[in-house]
Amino acid sequence: MKAMLRYRGTFYWKSLMLVLVAICLPAMLIGISIYYVGAHTIVRELNSAHKVQMTQTIQRFDDYLSNLENYCALLAFNPGVDPTLNQMDFAQQYQSTRNLFKTLMLMKGSNPLIKDVALYLKESNSIISDYLGVRTLQTAKDRQLAGSLLNTEKLTFMTDLQLDALSDTSKVVAIKLSDQSGRAPFGAFFIFINQSMLDRLVGSSATGGGSAFLMDDSGRLVTNGSAADPRFQQALKDAVITGASSDDTFVYTYDGDSYSVSHQELSRLGRKWIYVSATPLSQITAPVTSLSRIILIIGTCGLIVVLLIAWFTSNRMYRPIQRLISRLQPGKEAESGQNNEIARIETHWERQMEERMALQTRIEKSLPSLREVFLLQFFQGKYYSLTEAEMREKLQQYGWNVERRKFAFLVLQLHGAVAPERKMTDKDNRLVAFAAANILEELAETHAEHGQVIPFHDSSIAALIVLPPDRSYEEARRHAVDFAHTVLNTVSQLLRLQVTVAISRLKDAVLETPGILEEARKALRYRQIGEACQMVDVHELQLQGEETVQFPFILEKELIHDLRMGLEEQANIHLRQFLSTLRDDGGTELWIQQGMMKLLGSIHEAVLKSEMNPSVLFNGEHMYDELLQIRDPEEMILWFQGKVIRPFIQRVPRSYNSQMKETVEDVLEQIHELYLTDISLEYFAEKSGISVYKLSRAFKQVTGENFIDYVTRLRLAKCKDLLVTTNLKINDIAETLRYNPPYLVRIFKKYEGITPGQYREKHAETPH
Repeated sequence: MKAMLRYRGTFYWKSLMLVLVAICLPAMLIGISIYYVGAHTIVRELNSAHKVQMTQTIQRFDDYLSNLENYCALLAFNPGVDPTLNQMDFAQQYQSTRNLFKTLMLMKGSNPLIKDVALYLKESNSIISDYLGVRTLQTAKDRQLAGSLLNTEKLTFMTDLQLDALSDTSKVVAIKLSDQSGRAPFGAFFIFINQSMLDRLVGSSATGGGSAFLMDDSGRLVTNGSAADPRFQQALKDAVITGASSDDTFVYTYDGDSYSVSHQELSRLGRKWIYVSATPLSQITAPVTSLSRIILIIGTCGLIVVLLIAWFTSNRMYRPIQRLISRLQPGKEAESGQNNEIARIETHWERQMEERMALQTRIEKSLPSLREVFLLQFFQGKYYSLTEAEMREKLQQYGWNVERRKFAFLVLQLHGAVAPERKMTDKDNRLVAFAAANILEELAETHAEHGQVIPFHDSSIAALIVLPPDRSYEEARRHAVDFAHTVLNTVSQLLRLQVTVAISRLKDAVLETPGILEEARKALRYRQIGEACQMVDVHELQLQGEETVQFPFILEKELIHDLRMGLEEQANIHLRQFLSTLRDDGGTELWIQQGMMKLLGSIHEAVLKSEMNPSVLFNGEHMYDELLQIRDPEEMILWFQGKVIRPFIQRVPRSYNSQMKETVEDVLEQIHELYLTDISLEYFAEKSGISVYKLSRAFKQVTGENFIDYVTRLRLAKCKDLLVTTNLKINDIAETLRYNPPYLVRIFKKYEGITPGQYREKHAETPH
C-alpha cells in the first residue's frame, strides 16, 4: 500500500482532490463561515468585554487610592493638631486625650483601606492610637527610624514601618505635620494600610487560575498575588518591567498556557504604582470552545466519509496509468518538482538522453586530471605490480590509445636569464617554470599524438610523449628530436632563459618509461657549461668516465695553502682558476660538480687537520647537500667564498705571513733530502733563525701535520718501496731508516694495518 502511494503522481491526486472538492465544498464553506465569522466575532467581543472589565477594576482601585490620598492631604492641615501636643500630659489631661482618640478612630473608619491611624510626636517620642494607646519609643532604633521619616522631602509618602513598639511590619502612609510658620515638622500621622483589604481589592480581578497584583515602580510587590504558582507571578512581573509589549494589554504564554495580561501605572501617595492582572484566554474563550468542538466533530465525520468514497473512485480511475508508470520508471520520482504522470511519460526519454550527455561531458573533462594523477603515481612507483597489458588498459580508460605506440621523455631544465645582469627571484623562477610547463603542454598537443607534462621542484619539467604508430625506430626518434628542437627554440625565445632539453631513448613498453625518465633527468648533468641553449640526446651521449680527464691537483693544493695561511684574496683567485680549469677540461655540469665536491672534501680534511670542529665552523649545515643543489658555476664560487673560505680564514691565526710560508717550504725541501739521516725540528729552527715553537706551528699550518708525522710518513714510504723492490731484511731496512727493528714493525702496523713482512708478501715484485 505504501509503495502504491509513493509512486502516484499529480494526475491521481488531482482526480482525488476534484472529488473531494465537489463533495466537501458546501460543508467546508459552512463550517469555515461559522468558525471564522461566528466564533471569531464572539472571541473578539469577549476580549473587548474583558478589557473594559479590567479598565473598570483598575479605575475603581485608583479611586480608592485617590480618596486615601485626598484624605491624607486634609490630615496634613488639620487645625486641631499643633506642636503643643508635644507638651501635653496624656495621663493628666484625660478629656483632651479622649477627644484625640475619638478623632483618630473617626479617621480609621473613613476609608476601607485604613487599618489604623496613629499620631507620632517627635519631641515626646510617642505614638498615639485608639488601638495602641499612648506608647513611648523606648529604643534608640525606634526613635531614629521614626525621626528619619520626618526628614524626607515629600509631605505625604508610603513606606514599610518596622518599630519595636509595634507588633509587626506594616505598610503605612506618613503625613508630616508642621506648624503655621513652616518650620521643621513636629510630628506625623501614620495611616496603617489594611493589607488583607488591599489584597482583596487587587486580587478581585483574577479569575480562572489568573493572577492580579500591585507593585511599585522598582518591581517590589505591594500586595500578595492571587496566583497559585509564585513563579508565574514572578514571570508576569519580569515581563511587565522589561517591557515585553508596548501595549497596556498583551498575550503572555507560560507553561503552554496563554494569558491576557493588562497593566496600568497609577501615580498616588507620592510615587508610581503598577497594577497587573492576568486572565487565561481559555477562560475568556470558554463559550466558543463547545461550539468549535461540535463543528470539528461534524466536519471530521463528513471528511472521513468523503475520503472513503473518493479513495474508491480514484483507484478505479488510476489503475491503467499506474501500470504504465510502473513499467517506465518504477520507484523514481520526477525531477524539478514535476510529478505529472503524463508529463513524465513525455519527458522520460529526453531526460535519459540529457543525463547521458552530461555524464559523458563530465567524464571527458575529468579525464586529463585523472590521467595526470595516475601517471604521477606510476612514476613514483605505486603501480609497478601491474603488467604491461594492465597499464595499457588503464591508459586506454583515461583516453589514450597506446597500442603499437612508442614512448619517449623530454626533460626541460631552466638555468636562469640569458643576460647575466638580469637577476631572478624565487617568485620569478616559479612563474617562468609555470609558463614553460604551459608552453611544453601546448607543443605536446600539436607535435605528438598524446602528451603529459610533469613539473618537478627543481625547475625541471618532463613531458611523456606518445609517438604515432607505423613508424620505424629511426623515424620515431627523428620525430622526437625535431620536437625537442622545437621546444628548445620556443621556450628560449619566449622566456629569454637559458634552457637545456634532454631527450630519452624510445621504448615500446609503458612499464619501461620510468627508467627512461630517470636517464633523461641524469643526462641534464652532461650539459656544457657556458652554452645558453643546448640539447642532450641520451642515445648519443658518451659518458665522461670513459675519457681521460686532468684534475687540477696543484691548484687544489695551493688553495688549501692559502686557506691555512689566511690569504682570503689569494684563495678566491685560486678558486676561480680551479673552476675555470674544470670547465676547460670536462666542461659538463656533472664534471664541474664532481670536481667541486672533491675540493670541498679536501678543505674538509684541512679543517680536521687544523683541529677545528666542522660542525661549529659551518654552523651544523650539511655542506655536501647544499653544494649538490647548486648547478650554476658562478653560484658555486659565491657559495664557496661565503660558506667555506671566509669562515675558515676567520678561524686561522693571523701571525703567519708569506715569508714564514717560504721558510716552511725551504724546510720541506731539506727534509726530502735528509729524512734518512738524524734530523730534528730543533736543527731546522736553529738553521732558520726562528724559535722551535714558531716553526712547529707554521709547519703544521702549512702542511696540515706536525714535523714527526711528516718525517715518519716519508720514511714509511721509503720502507714500502724497499720492501717491494729489494730483498733486504727488516733489520737492514730499519737501520737504513734510522729506526730499531721492533719500533719499525710497531709503527708500520700502526699506519698500514699490517706488518712489514705481510706487506712484502702482498706486494712482492721481482727486484731490479
